Amino acid sequence: MKAAEQLRLRQLAASINIERVRLRMPITPAVSARSRTPRTIPRGGDGIATMTAQLDEAPGIRLLFASDSTGDREQAFWRAADLLAGIDVTSRPLAGLHAQLLFVESLTAGGRAADARTEHGPVSAVSAEHGLPRLLVDAGPG
Repeated sequence: MKAAEQLRLRQLAASINIERVRLRMPITPAVSARSRTPRTIPRGGDGIATMTAQLDEAPGIRLLFASDSTGDREQAFWRAADLLAGIDVTSRPLAGLHAQLLFVESLTAGGRAADARTEHGPVSAVSAEHGLPRLLVDAGPG
């Protein structure tokens, strides 16, 4: 993380934060607060900025759905749904799969198990179709 910050590698820093939160590793209060803050993800234009913002959104969603607060879990659901809706899954299938998995996790955390099972089926099928059988385990909740 130190190298990512020193070299201003925002995508690397975002990816590290995703893994830290997913694996329940410590993060600073500043990173936690920034991650929980709703953001606007740019659409179109600069693809790198969009991808980085999408990566940056995932730890916040995970922090929210891991919360004991019903309001936080509801916010996680809506943010995950918005993230998924903003990804063109035909041009970025892996990003789409990660967003779909995050959405399924937010459904589960929000007590919507039946909806989560319904959404999980297509994710599993697409993962298998793309030769990614471990994605459901490796990208899951850690």
